[in-house]
Amino acid sequence: MQLITSEILREQAYKKEKSGRAIVYKHGIKDAAGLNANRNETLMDTVVKVKSKDYKSPYEMKLNNRESVASRIAQGNFALHQPDDLYDFVDATRLDVTRRVLAEPILFQFIYNVLSNPNFTKTMTLQEILPIGVVFAENEGSGESVKLGDFKTGSTETITQEILAAGYTWDLAFEMYNVLFDMQRLNDAVARAYAAEVNDSHLDPIITGTYTGDKATAASTVGDTWMEKWYHTILDARRDLREREDPITGKRIDTSGTVLLCSKADAEDVMWVINGQLNSPADSKNLSTIPGIQTVLGYDGDEITVGDKTYSYDGVSDGTCFLIKPIPRGFISAWKRQLTALVQSQGNILNLERERRAWYYVRGIYNTFGITNYVQKITLPTR
Repeated sequence: MQLITSEILREQAYKKEKSGRAIVYKHGIKDAAGLNANRNETLMDTVVKVKSKDYKSPYEMKLNNRESVASRIAQGNFALHQPDDLYDFVDATRLDVTRRVLAEPILFQFIYNVLSNPNFTKTMTLQEILPIGVVFAENEGSGESVKLGDFKTGSTETITQEILAAGYTWDLAFEMYNVLFDMQRLNDAVARAYAAEVNDSHLDPIITGTYTGDKATAASTVGDTWMEKWYHTILDARRDLREREDPITGKRIDTSGTVLLCSKADAEDVMWVINGQLNSPADSKNLSTIPGIQTVLGYDGDEITVGDKTYSYDGVSDGTCFLIKPIPRGFISAWKRQLTALVQSQGNILNLERERRAWYYVRGIYNTFGITNYVQKITLPTR
């Protein structure tokens, strides 16, 4: 069993960097002529990893057999209107954003079946993306037809692709005063905004779903301490989920490999409780480990301020958990385009704009079947 929070994922990403893993793109700008276009589009999802003794920022790396961007800026030999400088700066920025995106915690992947296909259409039925059913059957080998595979029938539900985008205008002041530092700040902001939105859009429907009757487990009163009551509550929830009928198999739901989604404040205590280590100040008791729970996911959401407006992404409230069976056809994240950068190198000169850039990604989410049939809401006893 593993505990996953945003802090843990960030720490793991930074450790990989310190160990000498630098991120390099397979695809860059093909030729300098492309810089003359009003828009330069760069995919941000194709990466390979190479080892180096000392990790460097992409701005400090030699790119395309030229001095690093940082070195040229320090020497006063850098200008964005020069094709080579713009070429290398875009490459370095793409690398830096990718590094920062990979360091941001993408939590929904522990629940969702993530699919990626550039040929996804705007609206698809589940039949178009779910696996094809194939079985082997005995055959006489003399004229008898083989058993044919087929799509699963009966489902008319759809997944709709959505475009999510953000942008920024780069003006003369941005270019003149400490451009490298400001660019890294902007890349950090893009990575954080991306992680906040994709986590919220995938996890919030689970958190705000309606769970009544046998889909909700009340706080247990069994036990002398709050930790022992938590233990029995989570144990009850596992039993409640297991007693529900799996609509696919017609049997009871298999609760192995489940994910427990909760707040970060509750996550560490939940880990102790699931392992049966009830070391509260009032009592110390060791019980059997609660089986079946593979991951404890701590999620508090995020809050981002843009100008004078604050955007809130709500996480899980303290005292509430969700026990989830992450089946592939119940929770689907279908991506047509991963995070992509658009760069317009010619801004509005009357506003002293030097450059405009935007980022976007295209994805569709389906979770209705999963939320309806494979989530158990838990109310924890008060501490």
